[in-house]
Amino acid sequence: MNEPPNRSGNTVNGDRQIPAVAEIDAFLAELIETVFQPFVVLDARFHVAHVNPAFLEAFRLTTSETRGKSLFELGNRQWDIPEVRRLLGEILTQRRVVEGFRVDHDFERIGKRSMLINARRIAGNEPRSDMLLLAINHITEREDSDRLLDQVMENLPAMVFLKRASDLRFVRVNRAGEQLLGYSRSDLIGKNDYDFFPKEQADFFTGVDREVLASDKVRDIAEEPIRTRDGATHYLRTSKIVLHDADGKPTHILGVSLDITERREAEEHIKLLMRELDHRVKNVLARIPVIAMCTRDGSGSMDELVKALEGRILSMANAHELLSLAQWHGVALSDIVRRELAPYATGSNTNVDGAHIVLSAEASQAMAMVLHELVTNAAKYGALSIPGGRVSVRWSREKEATGSDRLLIHWEETGGPLVEAPSHSGYGTSVVRDLIPYEIGGTVDLVFAADGVRCKIGVPFGPKGVRHVDPATRPGDDAP
Repeated sequence: MNEPPNRSGNTVNGDRQIPAVAEIDAFLAELIETVFQPFVVLDARFHVAHVNPAFLEAFRLTTSETRGKSLFELGNRQWDIPEVRRLLGEILTQRRVVEGFRVDHDFERIGKRSMLINARRIAGNEPRSDMLLLAINHITEREDSDRLLDQVMENLPAMVFLKRASDLRFVRVNRAGEQLLGYSRSDLIGKNDYDFFPKEQADFFTGVDREVLASDKVRDIAEEPIRTRDGATHYLRTSKIVLHDADGKPTHILGVSLDITERREAEEHIKLLMRELDHRVKNVLARIPVIAMCTRDGSGSMDELVKALEGRILSMANAHELLSLAQWHGVALSDIVRRELAPYATGSNTNVDGAHIVLSAEASQAMAMVLHELVTNAAKYGALSIPGGRVSVRWSREKEATGSDRLLIHWEETGGPLVEAPSHSGYGTSVVRDLIPYEIGGTVDLVFAADGVRCKIGVPFGPKGVRHVDPATRPGDDAP
């Protein structure tokens, strides 16, 4: 016997009131209207019963294009997707709930989209009266953002890593981290610092991580040493920060480490150069009074004194400049020769020939002073003092009687005035004869021959003499 309907249109059955189908339908429609994500209700034949504005907006559809239509016909059959047919026709017939069902599809109206579909089958009382609820979550932008973030992270020159806050184990490391540490991602993920680094270093890294978690502030470590897989020690500048979940609970530590080993070595090298420069400058300054006094003793007038002193100091400054340009590693012999000959060279009165030789800082300064005296003498009294005179400077590598190598530099003047040997040795002659043996342990044979001055200089190979020789390159025949 049927119960009479009450005022609300509901049927009374014992103590329960069952809402009418129309009321359920209206309630469901209002409910899905308030859902922000795309939502669609299908009947047992997969026709659209309800669709919310978010669905219409996301897939560029109108109500008239959807209501009562088969899902597979929507948007010029854009929803006729094999994965969706399998979800509706196979999976939901066997299960009531499906979560996170992934669909990747290129829609004609909106382009490529990646979606996660949560689906639920609601069984009806009548045959083929089941309803299917589909909630659609677009993950395209999120995945694009993730991919972009991955690309940025992978291409950063600094090491980037993530550790779980709970156990401080690595969960992610970028390519720069692999290259720096020498370990692959598969080696690192799931491990902690104690699995790779000496205990002292691992204690330090772990202690910093715990301080970061406790303070919940960015921690900058200006310099920290780290031993890599090959046993080398690198120095890092590291920043660490805590990442949180939606509830504010710490989940991970994000770290960014920049390898500053080269910069640190460069800074140490600069300090070394500054100390070397300080030492050199002090030596130069100490020499100047001696040079001034000796120059005064050999000068006949104040003008002669000023000119000679200026030339000698300028020669020292030129050698200092060449060494500075080479960061005090040494100077090419050809550069020293050319610079000293430059004020008097015409293109036809000088000849320079020899392999590419690099002298040490000590040898460079001593050689510059010796060549300056030889050039000055040639310009005042020798081959560079008259047209037709010529100076030849050549060098080669030769064996000494002891079997060790040495560099032999030959200075030869031709075509100049007749030469008379000086009655006494002045300051210039003393510099030529004595400076090379005293400073770098070399040899000098200076001859005042009648047809031109000849000087043979022997420079040993080693830290204070010749540092490098390249026989494949030559400086050319003529000085500038």
